[in-house]
Amino acid sequence: MHLNLHPIFSLILLLIASLTLIHIPKSFCQDQRYVTCGQPFRCGRSNFNYPFWGGDRPSDCGYPGFNLSCQNNVAILAFESLRYRALSMNGQRVIVARDDLWDDLCPTPISDTIFNSSIFRYSSGYPNVTLSYGCSIPIPGLTRPLNQFDCQGTPSFYSINAIGNPAEAVCNRSISVPINQDRTGNLGSSSSLQEALKEGFGLEWEANNSNCEECDRSGGRCGYNSSSNSFVCFCTDRPYDLTCNGSQNTNDEPSSMDNIRPE
Repeated sequence: MHLNLHPIFSLILLLIASLTLIHIPKSFCQDQRYVTCGQPFRCGRSNFNYPFWGGDRPSDCGYPGFNLSCQNNVAILAFESLRYRALSMNGQRVIVARDDLWDDLCPTPISDTIFNSSIFRYSSGYPNVTLSYGCSIPIPGLTRPLNQFDCQGTPSFYSINAIGNPAEAVCNRSISVPINQDRTGNLGSSSSLQEALKEGFGLEWEANNSNCEECDRSGGRCGYNSSSNSFVCFCTDRPYDLTCNGSQNTNDEPSSMDNIRPE
């Protein structure tokens, strides 16, 4: 038996089908990694984009060594055993503060400032403040210096560029921490030092920076191909090696990321 549809009814069905296709969300037509890498790493009031990743932002969207975790609404960047609070991101610079010195000038253990020097370098304008621990002063009766603080009853001192400790003091351990240059003239007490440490210091990075700039200009999202250890540009249709116009892929060949299933 043949079903004969009225022409008007057929037209209505065709119109409904057309409207359904028109209203399919763009995200269904876009490469999923392009969509995912468009979302920053969010923690508290802070947002971090490439090269940072972590949480719901997969490693494809970042660069090795830039993994963040969110703990009590604080973004944490870890280097070996030392943890830093990632405070903000601006351009190719992140402001970090040492988590172990956030509320206490007497951390346990006492560790010097370290980071991955292959991808990070200090920003200019952040001189070192030196914290000297376990100090002894052989001459009694000296007036307590303004730059002295005590850790478990033992004198400790802070100084800018290692200048300012009493000449008589002998200390067991010293560490250096960068602080904002504008703060160096206002360190008259340990509380002012604590505030300066909380403001943090700048780290600039190298994570395929020029490639990412080109990818951004072409409308793509920067990422990393862990299989080939190389940069990748996520675009609306698929990943490319550098830019969304595919200029780095001869004959419009697919990027090697096309063969990798997104996480």
